[in-house]
Amino acid sequence: MTTDNHGEAPRAVADSSHDDVSSAGAAETIPGIGAAAEVSDAQTAEIAAGAQKGVAGQLNEENFDALKAVGGVRGAIESVAPVLVFVVVYVITMELRPTLIAAVAVSAVLILARLIARQPVTYSVSGFIGVGIGVLWALFTGRGEDFFAVGIITGAVYGIAILISILARYPVVSMALTPVWQLPWKWWKQAQPPLDRLARAARYLSWLWFGLFALRVAVQVPLWIAGKVAVLGTMKLILGLPPFLLVVWLTWVILRPYKPIVDDYVASIKRETDDENKSSTENQK
Repeated sequence: MTTDNHGEAPRAVADSSHDDVSSAGAAETIPGIGAAAEVSDAQTAEIAAGAQKGVAGQLNEENFDALKAVGGVRGAIESVAPVLVFVVVYVITMELRPTLIAAVAVSAVLILARLIARQPVTYSVSGFIGVGIGVLWALFTGRGEDFFAVGIITGAVYGIAILISILARYPVVSMALTPVWQLPWKWWKQAQPPLDRLARAARYLSWLWFGLFALRVAVQVPLWIAGKVAVLGTMKLILGLPPFLLVVWLTWVILRPYKPIVDDYVASIKRETDDENKSSTENQK
């Protein structure tokens, strides 16, 4: 699924006093929070190279690709299959042990499929570890809902990290844009027109990402406490890829129009740097 974007850069958004986040893992890894250390050019280049392959890479695309945002068809299957199998088997059997075995088996098959296809297995292995921890937790307590406890805790940690980073005035979206669009570190701190509008948009989008994790936790915790295993699993699926893709798409729609402005800004900085270096070299002669 692709979406064209022909809109112009949005008008200034109302001011806000908050900023930062760490985006899921995300989408899969979270930028450092409140980091005051300067980022070297080499580090920025390395981070940028990785960002192009993930969700943030969509910001450099003319068209939004939902499948690419979640790692393709295989990535979508890997994110949904273990939980889906868990819910289906549990509803059919109403027994914990076969349900947990089925979830682990599916995760193992997904890793095997990547190995056979000679594809990287890092994401699959991390997913398998998460499933494994959930299985062990549920077996230890005898409560099926504890299979989802790790995910709930992880979501809560992400949400808290995002909130702290916003309050620390290091918005996660602003930090993510730094390597993706090769902006100077902490560019949002004293952004001048037209980048001030981009800084405000990034700040509000950081709140949107916080809202995503807060919503998941707010819905799942009461179900976990009540022991509603099937409903909890179903809500985890509903609150998984659909809202994630919506937030990613909104991030792209709002930020992508600023790309030409940022390109001009970055190019002007490079020209100034080159001129300074040239002048310095001539003076030394």
